[in-house]
Amino acid sequence: TEPGDLRRSEVFGTCSELIEVTGDAGTVTVSMPRMSLSEGSMAWVYDGDALAEVDLGLPPAPVGPEEGADALVGLYAFDLTGTEDWRAPLTALMGPEGYARAQALTGQGGPMEIEGEWVAGTGCAPHRCGETSAALAVHRRDGRLLVALWDAGEGLAVWGDTGAPLPPSVAGVLAMAGR
Repeated sequence: TEPGDLRRSEVFGTCSELIEVTGDAGTVTVSMPRMSLSEGSMAWVYDGDALAEVDLGLPPAPVGPEEGADALVGLYAFDLTGTEDWRAPLTALMGPEGYARAQALTGQGGPMEIEGEWVAGTGCAPHRCGETSAALAVHRRDGRLLVALWDAGEGLAVWGDTGAPLPPSVAGVLAMAGR
C-alpha cells in the first residue's frame, strides 16, 4: 500500500485458525481448511479490488493406495483420511458421513506400523483423546481396508472384514468401546 491507499476486502473465511498467508506484488492469498475436513481447503485471493474464492480440495497423499500397504509404514492415519488419493476407497467403504468422522477422529496419532498381516495406525480427535479412539488398517496382501472408530458420545462404528484375526490397533479400539 501507499499512504492514503488502504483498501479492505469483504469478510471471508471459515473461522479456522490454521491459516496460511502468501502474497506477491498484486495479490494476497489466505488459505485455510473448510468447515468440514472431508471437503479439504479453500483459498481467498484478494487483488485490492475483488476477492476470489478458490477450491483447493484435499492434498495428495504421500503414498497412494496403489503403492501397497507396506509403503504406508511411518505415515499417520490422517495421511490417508486427509488426502484426495484415499478419499474414494475410504468413502466407498464408510460412506461420506463415516469418512468425515474418520477424519475428525484421526487428527492426532502415532505412525502406522506393521501388525502381522496389516499396516495399521491409530488416532484420536485433538483435545478429546480420552473420549475418542480410531484405528485404520490396510491388509498387506490384498489392500483391503479395516476402520474402527469410537467416540464416547457417538459409540462404536466398524467398517471392513472383522472376521479374520484383527490387528492389535483395531482390537484396542474395540476394547475401549467395551466390545
